[in-house]
Amino acid sequence: MLAGGNSRRCVSTQVPMRGVAGLAMIVAGTYFALGGSPAVGEEESEDREQDGFMLEEVIVTADRKEQSLLDTPVSVTAFDSGMIEDYQITNNKDLEVRVPGLQFGLDSPATIRGMGSLYRGLAGDVAVAQYSNDLYFDEPYGVVSSLYDIDRVEVLRGPQGTLYGRNSIGGAINYINKRPEWEFGAGTTAELSTFNGRRLNGFVTGPINDNVAYRLTVEWQETDGNQENISGPDLGAKGDYNLSPQLAFQHGPVTLNLRYSSFEQDAKSEVRVPVRYPSTQVEFHPNPVDGQPSGERNNYYMYPRSQPPATAGSDLANKVDMNRQGSTDVSRDAITVHATYELTDNLSIKYILGDSDLTLGLLGQDFDGTSLVGSDADPFLSSNAMRPFPDIAIDFVYDVLLTTHELQLAFDTQQLSAIAGAYYLDQEYESNINIFDYANRAVHTNTDDLWRSVIGIGFTDIFGERLVLGDDRWISPHVPDGSSRWYFAPTVRTVESWAVFSQATYEFNNAWRVTAGLRYTEDEKRIVQDEDHVVIGEFDPLGALLGDGTDFTRTAPAVFNRITPLLVQNFDKVTGNVSIEHTTARGELIYGRISTGYRSGGPVIDRPPPFDRYDDENLISYEAGYKGDLFEDRLRLLVSGFLYDFGNYQQIIRLRELEPVPRNFTVIDNLPDTTMQGVEIEATFNISENARLSGFYAYQTSSLGSIMIPDRLDPNQEFDRVEYVSPTTGQPAVAVLERPVDLEGNEVPNMPNHKWSVTADYAHPLGNGGQLLFSTSYSYTGERFNRIHNIPYDVLDSFTRWDGSVTWIPASGNRSLTFFVENITNQIGIMELESNGWSDGYYQDATLTDPQFMGLVFRWETE
Repeated sequence: MLAGGNSRRCVSTQVPMRGVAGLAMIVAGTYFALGGSPAVGEEESEDREQDGFMLEEVIVTADRKEQSLLDTPVSVTAFDSGMIEDYQITNNKDLEVRVPGLQFGLDSPATIRGMGSLYRGLAGDVAVAQYSNDLYFDEPYGVVSSLYDIDRVEVLRGPQGTLYGRNSIGGAINYINKRPEWEFGAGTTAELSTFNGRRLNGFVTGPINDNVAYRLTVEWQETDGNQENISGPDLGAKGDYNLSPQLAFQHGPVTLNLRYSSFEQDAKSEVRVPVRYPSTQVEFHPNPVDGQPSGERNNYYMYPRSQPPATAGSDLANKVDMNRQGSTDVSRDAITVHATYELTDNLSIKYILGDSDLTLGLLGQDFDGTSLVGSDADPFLSSNAMRPFPDIAIDFVYDVLLTTHELQLAFDTQQLSAIAGAYYLDQEYESNINIFDYANRAVHTNTDDLWRSVIGIGFTDIFGERLVLGDDRWISPHVPDGSSRWYFAPTVRTVESWAVFSQATYEFNNAWRVTAGLRYTEDEKRIVQDEDHVVIGEFDPLGALLGDGTDFTRTAPAVFNRITPLLVQNFDKVTGNVSIEHTTARGELIYGRISTGYRSGGPVIDRPPPFDRYDDENLISYEAGYKGDLFEDRLRLLVSGFLYDFGNYQQIIRLRELEPVPRNFTVIDNLPDTTMQGVEIEATFNISENARLSGFYAYQTSSLGSIMIPDRLDPNQEFDRVEYVSPTTGQPAVAVLERPVDLEGNEVPNMPNHKWSVTADYAHPLGNGGQLLFSTSYSYTGERFNRIHNIPYDVLDSFTRWDGSVTWIPASGNRSLTFFVENITNQIGIMELESNGWSDGYYQDATLTDPQFMGLVFRWETE
């Protein structure tokens, strides 16, 4: 049994691997520790096969061609259809606990080995590219439903900058569906589960004629909410519907596969869970400089509970208290085409088309995190404290149109195999954010009516329809439309990317080969439209509307408007890889690989030059690995060690500027000299013909380079008094700013030092030829930080998950019945944490793991 141990740390600069030599020592040590015995003879091999000890071959496409997992010089974890069914893998959270280095958040892109995607708002690239049948996507909606009829899932760790579709610096995840077959087949899966869960899936496949075959896959699942809500309906209910017809054509040298997928989702949104409230005893948040009340009103003043429901008990609970239930409406239509023409026995050409049209609506999402309502006497004052309060909901609607084209020319002989090609991506992203504040008095007040009732003249009588503040911003009068809309922001951005690539593998002999690849990428990013329109409640240029400011029932509404002009930015990069591979006499693979990774930069809205953009991110990855079947093919062992050396690590940070007025402000910037390193061990051991153990252990650590920056989210922050001469008055003045802190040696976010999982399977034969399969797994995710500042406030505690199942399979083998329990101990952990500063009372919310879930699954397929 693997043990996690206590992984608590603040700053750790002592790591076991500081370079390529350290990685090589790990692999060499593994090899020699296991012994260098010669290959096992053919007679022994036959005996093992009869005894049932042979491990099955796993086929992956990590290098854009099908090959054995054991022959692939890349860190990759693969799940075939049998493993997906056996271990009840139906969503990303199930994948996360079974893959080294993989982390997910709520509807956020994946993180692999600490490489995540912190800024997706405006043209930020994901670190981990995800694919459905080679169709790239960077939004996790409507791609896979319950992982039904999937042939395999591949999780590649490390830069995928040469061959794998869209360039990705951290890794790639590919979901590969089963294809049509030329023999008739059909199957169904039916599930009943807790939270009133119901799932019914099915497929049918077969030939139309000698050259054409079909496959039709249908998925339907619905559940009630699994996120308890004290003041309203429970959240997290699902309703997924997926229809996927396929056609395959083969004739001579031509093969063609066409797949269409239509996905619809109607869900009651799961939300981030408040895990830390501000103090409920103060009406205004204290200014951290002197501890005196500030002008920032505390939304939780005199709130009925002083602690969030999630943290009120002894154990963390996936529980909220909100008065609104939002919905998630998803519609995605996707088409993929794979066409191959075999020019000769050694030369082929392949074309891959991907096209996706996604519409997502996150509608009516509770945005204030409370169950507060207005009083009967004044709906704009809270019923509990008779103070102004927020009652906010958000509608976030966006459309993503994506088209990709890829052309590959592949050459393969006994000694040399090569692939060259071109890749093109065209993406348009259009979003509309509407925020509604039902308790905001200003939102429900007409500017001109108020002005005329107080001072006898309207805003428009003095300023016209707009008061211009600059080339791209102005103030206009507010006219309520009955919707309670407080904020409106339409955005249109486009990304156009193209690349050419090539990679070749040369085999010197049966023991040695070398692989090298190059890729050139160009990205063009356009911000076509970016607007903000927000109702403000304190626009009183004449000083007659708000009085002395003590009457909080008075308001002075207006609309602040900002439009960003067209932004165009271009990036380009050459990336590559080289690996040396050695196959031992007994078939083990030992490899060393150096690769470069790249993620383009992007714009930063409403920041002056040079802070209006951030540069591309690049790294050099050093990796050494071992893959082999050992102990008479009863043990499969995969070991890899890696070191990432970053040139420009992208992060959201605070900087200090002294001219013209001292200030600290937030930007996206590139940090120098950041490193990440780790080792990953995956193993499967057949204890006997009927018993098997499998699992992994991953150790990771990281270190930021030299950097001094302020931290506005630290409850224990210190301040500097900066003296300056006011450019407006010419008089001496003092600015109080957060003090910069030294982050050198700190760890990157969302990278647990320790993560492991172990699974035990046992097959018990029955007298009638059937069998019972027992399976249990236990996983551990260690502590990690949510920000680069690594303060105690940022710590995400470790958590575990224990699953179990028992499956009955009759002698026919074409049907089964499974009872499963996920999260047997009902332990809830934090997957992702969001922190806020003093003006929000250091409020925190989090994405949590799922509560206990159990059910019964029936599967049937034709024999």
